[in-house]
Amino acid sequence: MSKKKRKVNIKHLLIVIGLLAIAIIILIVVINNFKIAVEKRNEEIEKQIEIDKQKQREEQLAQYEDGGLICIAVNAKQEIGNNCFSEDDNIAKVDNGYLIGISKGDVIIYNDDTKTRYEVSVSDLYLPAHIDNNKESLPCEQYTSEETIYLDTVLESKILNAGYKTRAGVLAAARFLSLEFKYRLPYFYENGRLDGSTGHPYADGEGRFYHKGLYLSKDKYELIDPNGIVSGPQIWGCEMFSGAGGVIPNGLDCSGYVSWCLYQAGFDPGDVGGGAGIWDGAYNLPDLGVGDGGAISTKSVDPEAIQAGDIICWEGTIALVVGVDDENIYVAHQYWDNDLEVVTTPKNNLANSEWEYVTLMDNYYYEEGNGAGNYSAMWN
Repeated sequence: MSKKKRKVNIKHLLIVIGLLAIAIIILIVVINNFKIAVEKRNEEIEKQIEIDKQKQREEQLAQYEDGGLICIAVNAKQEIGNNCFSEDDNIAKVDNGYLIGISKGDVIIYNDDTKTRYEVSVSDLYLPAHIDNNKESLPCEQYTSEETIYLDTVLESKILNAGYKTRAGVLAAARFLSLEFKYRLPYFYENGRLDGSTGHPYADGEGRFYHKGLYLSKDKYELIDPNGIVSGPQIWGCEMFSGAGGVIPNGLDCSGYVSWCLYQAGFDPGDVGGGAGIWDGAYNLPDLGVGDGGAISTKSVDPEAIQAGDIICWEGTIALVVGVDDENIYVAHQYWDNDLEVVTTPKNNLANSEWEYVTLMDNYYYEEGNGAGNYSAMWN
């Protein structure tokens, strides 16, 4: 007797399939809702962790006095003191009392000895201080407006940390442009000066940028007196006409560099130069008329008396001493054949060198300003 085949009830099968589909959908919804709930909870936990971290950081920050801004180049180092630590050693670290720039970014450095905190900005827009007289000449329009603003902030920070209206502040400006700036600043034969003392036409921003900051962005044109524009205006590195040099890149001349450094640090001797003669019977600076000067010799000015921040010259040109060690003096000189360079001269040969006379600036820095500041005879 053969078995009868059971007929499949299509209707019942469809119902079962439908119920299974509904169950799967419900399961998916439940799982998704659970995942959403878990993710939301994790987000809340992470958010609370960040809030707690921020609260802890604010509490930590409150324990330290604000020491201001420190700007440092990648791979540069400077003294900061013992017992310091960094929030992020990947940006800047402290090693044996020295702050070292590691990579671009901002970080907080804490000094537990002084209970001081510093905001540190590390950048590759400038270099660790070093002598390099073979740098590329500054190209025209090399920097954006934002980069120029940042470099101005760096310059101002270095001057303030060294001491505003001090010898060290002048050195900070002089060393930044001659030793830390990425490019060699062109020499520009000036078309005139702001005070018109040279007999040339009154001119502003041509070989003599007697204003605050670096002349690297056209935004600085608003500082320039339109009545004093003889040629240009053009920022540093961009070509314009010079009465003595033809069409050449704008920059500074020798006394323009010295005046610029003094002005950045808060001194205002006037837009003046080295002159070309003898003042009151002594080799000095006729236009500047500051300091105690004389010919470089053991009888007049002993080379051992010269400090970084003093002014040194030969007839008709003027420069700044930016470093002094046991054997040499180092002079930042904006000169027509080499642009801005740093010249190394042995002390024992100074009286026989090209440098003829010096202005010892102690009296000027103390009488017109706040003295030596955080002076260092050499850069880091």
